[in-house]
Amino acid sequence: TFTVDEYEDDFRYITHPDDKINLGSKYPRFTLTYRGGIKALGGDVQYNLANLNITHDMSFGLFGASQYTLTTGTFWGKEDMRLMDYKHFNGNRTIFAGVYTGFQLLDYYRYSTSNRYLEGHYEHHFNGFLFNKVPLFRRLKWQEVVSLHYLNTRESDNYLELGLGIEHIFKVLRVDFVTSFQQRQKVHTGVRVGF
Repeated sequence: TFTVDEYEDDFRYITHPDDKINLGSKYPRFTLTYRGGIKALGGDVQYNLANLNITHDMSFGLFGASQYTLTTGTFWGKEDMRLMDYKHFNGNRTIFAGVYTGFQLLDYYRYSTSNRYLEGHYEHHFNGFLFNKVPLFRRLKWQEVVSLHYLNTRESDNYLELGLGIEHIFKVLRVDFVTSFQQRQKVHTGVRVGF
């Protein structure tokens, strides 16, 4: 036996007799992290990195659900850094979809940075809102997805990816058509397949 929709401090839980599972909040989640290297005890790097991350899942009822992630960060006190200390972004250059909350067409280390950065990811699942109006698609139970991914660093300027996808193909497959833009110029186009 379990109870759903139990609210406590604006968090939703599923309650089992001896367990409570958090289902999330109606508010965004903020995470502040720090990473640094110091030249002490044989260390050979010196830098500081502060990172702020905001994530939120939103439901729009029959219109579907959205999720977004915004991340910004900056380095300071950079006396000596190696490539592994840079901020790297989730790239993908294969036909298989990477993490959907990451970039799908970005080269792996092309825009890695040791400066300030702003990264944003937005995805909206229509949950059949559009396809359910077409009889054939309604029977297939396919669902439409749109995505937007943005990156701004000193190295990338304004990098943007726009994606249109169909999910729940044969109940497990997702196919996305993605286009990337750099300073308003189309750079790449690709298809990504995921499960």
